[in-house]
Amino acid sequence: MYRRRLLQISAESDRMHRAVIAPASDSKDPSLTELMIGEHIRDDGSACQTRLIAREHGFEMSDNHGLRTMITAPVIVAVMQRYGRPLADDVVMSEPALPLDAGMTLRHLRYRAQVDASARDYIVLCANGQPPLAALSSVVTGALRFLATRASQAESAD
Repeated sequence: MYRRRLLQISAESDRMHRAVIAPASDSKDPSLTELMIGEHIRDDGSACQTRLIAREHGFEMSDNHGLRTMITAPVIVAVMQRYGRPLADDVVMSEPALPLDAGMTLRHLRYRAQVDASARDYIVLCANGQPPLAALSSVVTGALRFLATRASQAESAD
């Protein structure tokens, strides 16, 4: 039963992964306004997908279970620099990018290494003149969720 549900969620995830790439209004512009950064299975068995959405003064991190919080580009960059590792030269990235600050972009990468049984999701930070940094999307999402929770707790305590 659990295996069947896991396979069903995996199939739903693949369909939704292809659907969450929301290009900017100008179809010639390959940049995104929204990027799915992670997904996990909640205790009730439902899939929870976390997205970054470009807004005028930063990025809204939201999920399909009620999370809504603002995150700035420097916070995203700091998390990627903390957990990211240089991306191998042979990995090709063709996915559209979510623009951050000063020529930096974020990309979602689904990659299956030869040693992996299935593909894994990564978030890749591309900065001008530096090698791309890749981190598992679950790690990046967890860190950003933690920071957002701590920030909201600090605001409510004031």
